[in-house]
Amino acid sequence: MRKSYNDFREYLYENPTKTAQDLLFIVPKEMDALEREAWDCFRYDLGKRRKGDGFALEDLSAALGFFRIATHYCMLERAIQRWAVLVNSGLSGERLLLGICESLLEAIRERPGIAAMLIEGIEASLPDRVKGLVLSVYLTSYLATHTSLHTNRRLRHGISERRRDGESLFARLLKELPAEALAAYRELPRSPGDLMDIRTEVARRLEKRDAPPDLCALATFTDREKLLKYAKAIRLSPQELEVFKLCTEKPNLKYREIAEQLGISTSQVGVIKHRIKAKRAAGF
Repeated sequence: MRKSYNDFREYLYENPTKTAQDLLFIVPKEMDALEREAWDCFRYDLGKRRKGDGFALEDLSAALGFFRIATHYCMLERAIQRWAVLVNSGLSGERLLLGICESLLEAIRERPGIAAMLIEGIEASLPDRVKGLVLSVYLTSYLATHTSLHTNRRLRHGISERRRDGESLFARLLKELPAEALAAYRELPRSPGDLMDIRTEVARRLEKRDAPPDLCALATFTDREKLLKYAKAIRLSPQELEVFKLCTEKPNLKYREIAEQLGISTSQVGVIKHRIKAKRAAGF
């Protein structure tokens, strides 16, 4: 991916004058085509961010198709917004043409963050029980491909401490990432970007194990009556309450064990734990 980006960058700068002229023609045309595709296939107006009559994502394939179109459209839109800023700033000549090329490159670098924000927006209309799940999966897959256990020795040591018998370092990393990635994304400022700030924060959290897992502190609620009263006070959903009970009664349970008992995925366990943590912090 990095090589493809660098190759494209070299291509843009080989002849910035011609490239900029081509971009000024091609990008708006491509955005028009994406708007038509989104409307014809899904009845969604990308330009106005508005659903039309008959808007529907019937299955996963349709959702992925819509997501692809919307992400690419928003990326190109970011580039055009920068072009307007460049023109209004008074730039001209070669500096303006170089700025046009660089604006597209910057928008491409922001694509991962744009995708994450779109997923977050789509999830806002989903049931509470699945909110955060898709975003968690996306962040996990992205960070897993951009995190090196070979070069980051402190992270490798932290993951090694968490590893179970017969488990590879990468397998353990994949199990630790969902909850930590989602928590870091929620806590850091929202903005389009390459998500490397998220990667840095997640790596920092996983490097050491000085403190026990957050939910282990809930083990002090050994009295069932107090436990239920507290859960009611912070407005836990039935599913959150089930996870809450397991974590307080058996604080050393692993994500896999909780998932097996409740019949859900390990990623979803992480998402639910994060929601419980957020409600506790909010003091509901």
